[in-house]
Amino acid sequence: LADPESAFTVLQAAFNEDHTNDRTAEEFERLASKTKKWAELLNQYREVEERTDDIHVKADLLVKMGRWHGSELGQMDEALSHVQRALNIEPENMQALGTLGALYRKTGRWADLANILSRQIRLNEAAEPAAAVETSLELAQLYDRDLADHTQAITTLRHALVLDPGNQSTLDALDRLYRTHQCWDDLIGVLQEKAALVEDADALIALRLEIGRLYEEELEKNDRAIGAYREKDGRFEIDPAGEFADGTRFRGAQ
Repeated sequence: LADPESAFTVLQAAFNEDHTNDRTAEEFERLASKTKKWAELLNQYREVEERTDDIHVKADLLVKMGRWHGSELGQMDEALSHVQRALNIEPENMQALGTLGALYRKTGRWADLANILSRQIRLNEAAEPAAAVETSLELAQLYDRDLADHTQAITTLRHALVLDPGNQSTLDALDRLYRTHQCWDDLIGVLQEKAALVEDADALIALRLEIGRLYEEELEKNDRAIGAYREKDGRFEIDPAGEFADGTRFRGAQ
């Protein structure tokens, strides 16, 4: 139909008749956005939600209503209420969790957002470990930046490494946290994990140098520093004079 108003009315009737048709629902929402008929759309969703006995459909409609209340009408309390109702019906509904997380992020409710991200991680650990790790990185950043809880941030990242040992993004995030908060022993542990994974000899040498420097300068453990510089693993070695094959010298060795 050329007239958006008439098309909206037709789609509203079609949605009321068969709310399971995805194409109808998409067009209904598109025209609601185009014609600014938010109230009519929400009323129609509410009617279908109240009469259906299908828990999944009910939760899906509540999430959609929450999204519209938040994004188009700016009614955050209504938005949160609808999505919370969806989670009460389906506690593991990932769409509802994602929408609620977005609402908390928008309103700066960081502790509540942390709870939602933790729930998403738990739900994804077995079936979608990569998604769980990605969410863990976001959660760790939230803890450190917005909640000033670097201990919980570190705990979150260490758990992410259990899900995906050797994940470079997780190791890099731990590296940054340990440096920022001067957790030198823990930082050395991360660098050692990185060293065990690299294949490039130059990168490996750089990591060994960094480990040795931390022992020498931050922890004042020269014996451990020398051991780190001279450690062999088949890819490089330091001679007894403290010199690498490329001529780089451990300044503490004379």
